[in-house]
Amino acid sequence: PSGNIFMMAERGTVWYNYSIVLSGVAGVGKTSIFNHVKGKAETDGKIVETGSLEGGIDCCIYTTTINEINFKIALYDTGGLERFASLTSNYYHRCHAVILVYLVDPDRLDTLTCLNTSIESALAYNKSPDTLIFTLWGNDFVRERSEKDPLSLSEQVRLFLEANAISQSLHFIVSPSDDKLMVALERVILAIHGNNGPKSDSVLLHPGLVMIVDSLESSDCGNARKVVGTVRMEENNKPKRERKKCCQ
Repeated sequence: PSGNIFMMAERGTVWYNYSIVLSGVAGVGKTSIFNHVKGKAETDGKIVETGSLEGGIDCCIYTTTINEINFKIALYDTGGLERFASLTSNYYHRCHAVILVYLVDPDRLDTLTCLNTSIESALAYNKSPDTLIFTLWGNDFVRERSEKDPLSLSEQVRLFLEANAISQSLHFIVSPSDDKLMVALERVILAIHGNNGPKSDSVLLHPGLVMIVDSLESSDCGNARKVVGTVRMEENNKPKRERKKCCQ
């Protein structure tokens, strides 16, 4: 996971590269969430690349800075294609987090319970399932409220979180038209970073050493190509050694 730090950089700046997949059945609002994030990134001038990948899976790569940490985020909208394992398995393999989207509607409990399939698929295909983050997002855009007791949905959500060991802090009620969605996404990114950021064996934590990335090629949408960059290790501003770092 520490290899993610080499994916994109400007001179003297380290960027952490993470991938996030939106998952859920068709009609729960994944594309609306995706378009809100994409639109906000475009407005802020943070877009790196966008595109439509194999099978109609949309991708948006953008940059953001949270708590003075620089991130390059690739967000994938599966568009209800989870039933086609051959299309989604490759994205689950590379991702660092899965946003599980359901409808905040007591009449549509199926949109919540069916997410167990998404979790099983992600864990089966992901290259680092022990560090994979799951976050549950309730899409609150239902126009007509059900007469059913909303507590039944709340109880089902609680049981779902407990059964899948998802923290309450990673459960969000969002609306595609609300910027609180971006706050939720920032919290997810920080949770990813907590699992995949610099570890004790990372060059960033070696005593007295600072990593400076001089140059790096950018990857295409979907990270299909490998990226090679030059990394310099310095101690007290004196060159220490050079090496090539290759990552996906």
